[in-house]
Amino acid sequence: MINDTYGHLAGDSVIEAVANAIRHEARRADVVGRFGGDEFVVLIDSLHEQWAVGPIAERIRDAVRDLAVSVGSPSGSRTINGLTVSIGGALHSTEHGYPDLTAFLWAADAALYSAKHAGRNAVHMNPSIPG
Repeated sequence: MINDTYGHLAGDSVIEAVANAIRHEARRADVVGRFGGDEFVVLIDSLHEQWAVGPIAERIRDAVRDLAVSVGSPSGSRTINGLTVSIGGALHSTEHGYPDLTAFLWAADAALYSAKHAGRNAVHMNPSIPG
């Protein structure tokens, strides 16, 4: 939507700002990466309970919500704010083990779409084992 409204350069600036916000809110041992388009993956190390993801996810949602990204456009400079994120997660543990990284990402992706279908700007977890 940002690309269509403000142009691709503005969209790139917003993606960069969101990436920085996610990186800032993730813990030092966590891995943050762009998964495609406007989606990111955060691999959170050493959490043993599903509830422990919530505070990290909420910090990320708050940080993105509070962004004010200044972008240039053909009609002048603008500030983009009011951004939201939908977050899906899966817990890899002895109880909810996934056979490989692909299955683990599928489970997190399913949780992400659950958050989007529930109205967006939400956090959903998927503890179930796929298949």
